Amino acid sequence: MIKELGSEPVLQLNDQYARMDEIDPWVKQGNDKRDEQLRPKITRSLKVDKETNMKIVTEVKQELRKSNALKINYSTTQGR
Repeated sequence: MIKELGSEPVLQLNDQYARMDEIDPWVKQGNDKRDEQLRPKITRSLKVDKETNMKIVTEVKQELRKSNALKINYSTTQGR
């Protein structure tokens, strides 16, 4: 864990740390870069740490839904 980030979970959009309220602008910015016909086919990937509370995952999903980003792929590291 990086000490400066504290003990709370952090959200990362591509290679930048972000807040929940930054998801919608991020989605819209990404959509603007793509052809309109491709936008509904874009799949967003969530790489979730196994220690993450599902409440946070649900909040991220809700923010993505508000942006009409409905195709989501989930991944995590394999448990040991």
